[in-house]
Parts: sequence; structure tokens; C-alpha cells
Amino acid sequence: MQEQNSAVDANGNVFIVGHFRGTVTIGGFVLANAGDNIDGFVAKWSPTDQRFLWVQQLGSTGDEDVAAVAVSGNSVYITGSFSSLSLQVGATTLTNVQNVGYSSSDVFVAKLIDAGTSSSFVWAQRAGGIGDETVRVLTVQGTSVYLGGAFKGGPTVFGDTPPLYWDFGFDMFVAKLTDNGSSSSFRWARRAGGIKDEYVLGLAVQGTDVYFSGNYASPTAGFGSITLSNSSPTAVFSTDGFVAKLRDAGSTASFGWALKVGGAEHDYCRALAIQGSDVYVSGGFNSPTISLGNTVLTNVNRAGTSADGFILKLADTGAAATVSWAQSVGGVGTEEVIGLALNGKDLYVAGTFATSPAAPTASFGPYTLTGAGDVDIFAAKLTDDGPASSVAWVQQAGGASYDGVTSLSLASTGIHLIGRVRAPNVRFGTLVINGSSTSNTSYVATLAEPIRLAAHAATQLPGLAMFPNPAAHQVTISLPALSGTTTVGLTLTDAVGRVVRTATCPLPATGLRYALPLTGLAPGPYIVRLQAGDQQTAQVLAVE
Repeated sequence: MQEQNSAVDANGNVFIVGHFRGTVTIGGFVLANAGDNIDGFVAKWSPTDQRFLWVQQLGSTGDEDVAAVAVSGNSVYITGSFSSLSLQVGATTLTNVQNVGYSSSDVFVAKLIDAGTSSSFVWAQRAGGIGDETVRVLTVQGTSVYLGGAFKGGPTVFGDTPPLYWDFGFDMFVAKLTDNGSSSSFRWARRAGGIKDEYVLGLAVQGTDVYFSGNYASPTAGFGSITLSNSSPTAVFSTDGFVAKLRDAGSTASFGWALKVGGAEHDYCRALAIQGSDVYVSGGFNSPTISLGNTVLTNVNRAGTSADGFILKLADTGAAATVSWAQSVGGVGTEEVIGLALNGKDLYVAGTFATSPAAPTASFGPYTLTGAGDVDIFAAKLTDDGPASSVAWVQQAGGASYDGVTSLSLASTGIHLIGRVRAPNVRFGTLVINGSSTSNTSYVATLAEPIRLAAHAATQLPGLAMFPNPAAHQVTISLPALSGTTTVGLTLTDAVGRVVRTATCPLPATGLRYALPLTGLAPGPYIVRLQAGDQQTAQVLAVE
């Protein structure tokens, strides 16, 4: 079983996705391949009950992979790819656009409702073209669902949006769809890249700002009208990392900025976390050095044959991004920072480090990691001190062979790590997993640090007015103009928190004046929420 991602809900339950071959046991559930290849799955783990509560399998005669998961309330969103001629997702049949064999993969997105100890599919969407499409990341905000991945051999189609056209190799995409309750629809898709391979590896959203990260191998990569150059454009295996920002305008999106992170060798950016104007990104670099603002990170292995990991903080200034600080984790072997989660000024990360008898340690701030085998696991907590960071603690786990971590999730129940081990007697503190030396054994591990999740204190939008209130057929919503903001996201929820209306409203220089229709709504109290960037406000609306 291979896990690729995880997410947590408000109660601390962990949702895990991935793929498997043959037969796999997930808690008390036994899954068997629908065909002779790879099937995908999504599962719910309860830290309180210490067991899996439900598992859903996705499979057909070809390969299916569930790559990412996101949770909003009791809605669970998953995304992945399938190469089968067709894929059954609940009551929905998705048909591969190639439909002639298993030579190409299409992307799917699906929604489940979590009913506690069971779940059911609500809708599923397919996207793709005659070539290959893959997806790595997924995030959700309100009724907007965002996914990121790569495609080649286009044109690639996302619903009724304009198709994306391919240069060569794999190009990147970020796409948005709207959850309409019992159905969904794609709103926009944007391409980025050049003539070689590019991949999206991280994705985060805040208000109307959509951030994504990854790496590109092309001599130059285009992000709309923005071009990033490769540090070693003629090198065969040179890639640079990047972080980029899209501005979501509802049915369209435009690039705000793109920042290169890289040197002479293979460098990449992975996970993202956002808080206000602060952007945090993890990754790895093989280059002897990489320059990040006023900070130069130096690879312990200057030969460029192994990577050191890094955590980077950026400040989004609106039209650009600047580096606030950077922190590395390194040794003679390969280290990378894979998972990242943010809670106020506390930053939690997880990754792997490789050692050997000749070079048995790696360093992370003032801490030394000592390897138990070929590749081991670490988790750490950093404190963001503004212009710098400090490492508060580091924990490690591992056994005699390859042990990895693929995802980190943060909840009040602890720090949850998802990954796989490949050795007997793999130690997580005093706990031991008896894995196999011939196959991967997957795990869910929890670091029991007491965590009080910080509420994101968004700046309040000033001057919201609604009239009439109470209202019967429609309500007019007004808001003064805001500097640097051209759109406002609107969400209307009922008394139990269900989303009943959404809109993305243009915010002209004269201010917002938007007529929101109320036809078909039952009488009672509702909440109108407006968000622009990291500014938001809410007000009660009475519907007659």
C-alpha cells in the first residue's frame, strides 16, 4: 500500500488516500484488486477509537491512484488518475477519453459524504485529453475545490473551460471546480511550463489567492506573462524549484507572481502553508548552494550527488514575493522536507534523512539526527520569529532499511504522520512496527504534543451593508472599494452551516453593490460571509 496524502477534520479524524496492488488489509478492512494492476483507496482513521472507521476502494481493469484528499465539514474530496477504459465512482461512470486501452491516464475528482462510520460518493468529475494527465495535490475553500498536476499530449479539457495546450514533456496545471452540492462544474484551468517536464507538488489557497509550488526542467518556464529561467539550462538533469501565485476571479484566474528557488543541480519545492501574507514552503536541493534573498543555504555534500532539505518563508507583497528566512536540514546523504503544517507561529515539518556507516548523522539547527538504517524519518517543530526561525525540537523514527513519510497532518489530537516502512522492528519512540524486509508496511503515527489550534484572525473587511434585512426575494450587498483588491468572494450559509449560495463579485473602484437572489430559500436566519484576500466579514441575514 502506498499513501500519498492525508487530511484531518475538525474532530481530529485522519483521512488517508493512496493505492495498492494485490490484497491489502487496512484495519479490519480487506481490499483486493479489481484487476491485475493498481487500485486506489480513501480511508478514515479515528485517533480516539484507534481504528479505521471506513474504507472506499476505486478500481477497474487498469491502474487507479488516489493522490490527494481535502476535507470541509463532512465533505471529503479526493483526486487522482485512472488508465482504465472506465471507472465507477459511486453511481457515476467516468470514461477515459482515449478509451482504447491503458496507454493514457485521465484525472478524476470526487466528493464523498462522511457519515461517521460509513461514507458515500455524491459526485465525480473527469478531466483530460488523449495524452497522460496526473494530479498530485488538492485543497478546498468553501465550495471551491482546487487541484494541481501535470499533463502532456494535449489538448487537455477541464469541463467546459478552454482547453490547455501542451508544449512538450509534462506541463503543469492548476484547475478550479465548484461544488454545487449534488454536482460540480469546472470553472477554470491554467497552464504553466516550458519544453521539458514540470510538476506541481504543493497547493494552498487563501481568499482569492491560490499558491502552488513544484519544479521545472525547461530552460525557461512560463507562468502567464511571467518567465522563470533555469539556473543550468543546458544540464540534462537540472531542475529549479518555484513558488507561484494565481488570483482567482471566479470563472477566470491570472498569474500574480512567480519566484525561482534553485541552483546548478536538481532543486524543487514541495508542500505549502499560508497565513496572511506569509507563505511557507518545503523542499530539497542538490545544488552546492542556493541563494534565497539574503540567505545562502549550503549543501553538506557539495558534490551535488545528494540533496539537503529546506524550509522557506516568503512574504507576499501583492505583486511579488520576498524571502524572509530559510532553514536547512542536511548531511552527507539525502534529506528532504516533505510534509508541512502551520499553527500560528509554530511550523511542523516531516521528512527523511539518509545515512551510512561512514556518515551516520545529519543536522537540523542545533540538533543531530543519527540514522538507524538507510533512510529514516524525522519530524520537527520550528518557531517563526519573524525575520528568522528557530528549531524547537526534533524527533526521529526508523529501522534497518528504507523508512519514509509521505504526509503530515495537524489536529488537536496530535501530529499525524503517514508513510511506509520496509524493515522489521521499526521504532517510533517506544513503539515498534514489525514490518517486512521484502515489502512495504504502511503506518499512521501520532506525535502526542498538546496542540491548541490557532484560529486564523483575518483582518475585518470594513463597511459591509445589506438591505433590506429582513429580505424576501433578494438582498443588495454593498462594500467600499479596497486598495489592491478587485474581487470579493461571497458565501451564504444556513443556520446549520450548509452553503446555499456562492458568488465571486467584481469590486470596482466605486465599491461593491451586488444583488443576491434569495428565491427558493426557506425562511430563517442565514450568514453572509465576504472574503477578499486575508480580509473577511460576516453578517446575519433574515430571509422571510
